[in-house]
Amino acid sequence: MEKGGREAVNQIFRVIGNRSLTNFVKIFER
Repeated sequence: MEKGGREAVNQIFRVIGNRSLTNFVKIFER
């Protein structure tokens, strides 16, 4: 259970990180 839970949490953090990174890139591009 811990392994599956960690994988799910990692996926969520990756999605949030990707969105934040794209937002930062857009801000810097401006």
